[in-house]
Amino acid sequence: MDLLVLWALITPWLAVVGLLLAAGDVGRGLARLRSRVRLVVEEATR
Repeated sequence: MDLLVLWALITPWLAVVGLLLAAGDVGRGLARLRSRVRLVVEEATR
């Protein structure tokens, strides 16, 4: 029973950490995409 209680307490935190990591990956991907778009725009306007 103690293991079930422990699991019930830990699982939400694992979900939160997973969401934070996923959000960080998305943020890095968007930053990379934005810098690539900026490079393309600079090339096009040069």
